[in-house]
Amino acid sequence: MLPTLSIEFDNGNIGAVSPSEDSLFGVIATISDAPEFPVNTPIEVSNMIDVVKKGITERIQTNRLYKFLKEYYAEAGEGNRIWIMGIDENISAALFTPDPTTGEAPAELLLNSANGKIRALFTVNQNTGAVLGDNPFIPVISAAHTFAVNYTQKKYAPLFIVNEAFGWDNLATSLPDLTTMTNNRSGVIVGDTVKSVEGSAIGLLAGRLAKNQVHQNIGKPKDGPVSSLSIFVQDKKAELADVEAIHNKGYITFRTHTNKSGYFFTHNLLATEIDDDYRHITRRRVIDKAYRLTYDVLVDELLDEVPVTRQGTISEIYAKTIEGAIVNRIYTQMTLNGELAIDASDSNDKGVIAKIDTTSNFLANGTMQTVIKVRPFGYNDFIKVQLGFDTVNN
Repeated sequence: MLPTLSIEFDNGNIGAVSPSEDSLFGVIATISDAPEFPVNTPIEVSNMIDVVKKGITERIQTNRLYKFLKEYYAEAGEGNRIWIMGIDENISAALFTPDPTTGEAPAELLLNSANGKIRALFTVNQNTGAVLGDNPFIPVISAAHTFAVNYTQKKYAPLFIVNEAFGWDNLATSLPDLTTMTNNRSGVIVGDTVKSVEGSAIGLLAGRLAKNQVHQNIGKPKDGPVSSLSIFVQDKKAELADVEAIHNKGYITFRTHTNKSGYFFTHNLLATEIDDDYRHITRRRVIDKAYRLTYDVLVDELLDEVPVTRQGTISEIYAKTIEGAIVNRIYTQMTLNGELAIDASDSNDKGVIAKIDTTSNFLANGTMQTVIKVRPFGYNDFIKVQLGFDTVNN
């Protein structure tokens, strides 16, 4: 063989999107016997070339994870980073249950590897079709919520978790009602791109969330249909399934719209009561982003010197400085990006207010009491029109 020089063109590094930290997600999936991608080994990928290079393919050992990532990138676009980790057992509450020895849940390994930057976590089961009729995903919902709450408090890194509905008998009436629960950091998706009882098109959901800003509802028709041409609820096409009953029970699923082609998400619900402020993923993502920005400002103030008045209260000047720093950070990172609502009639409105208590005795306890409020958008859940003829000559 003649001496040669081999130069190959790499591909998929530029990407078709401008990734945002708001869309840095993670996925934990059941895999089996995949030596190129061992279990409990968190990695980060940014395109399908990375995925295949890591040994994640359509073969049976990794096919469900491959399907998730293929649908994720079809929806979100190449270039979006996502953290992935394989486990060797099906998704269960144990994934989110702290080990009695270490105090850490298995899912924490992935989140810690990303240094708390993951905003949402998705789970994918490899083999679930053998379990029917007992809704085995239900215990996962509460465990995931509790885990997310605890992780947020411990790491100041808020997130929400979405799981698949599996092991139910294809009747909407058999699905437990999620609106009776209080899990506003955990949700469930129903529906898949293939006829299946083993999982869902959760990759499409993750991809649409990654593509959207935090305040945008995944079901908005203006954003267009999902990238898949077929959506099933187990063995029925989505348009023939009782998606209204599924939606009314608090699940994320798919629908069609008359005279519009393709499939759309019904809504962005979490498994909690209807009157919960954070029932919708949009509200959860908005408040979580404000949380992270507030933390970034205030963490630098810990153990700093605070000027006080003769009465031992916090100085008004100091309070205004800190309040201004909080408002400015949230305003520039959210309001100016169109992620918070403002009152157009008030030129001074920034969509956020911050107030530090300057009346209580700060010297007595060293606690800076702070209240921060952000204003979310409203959403057209229902549109009511009265249409008729005008018989008066105007």
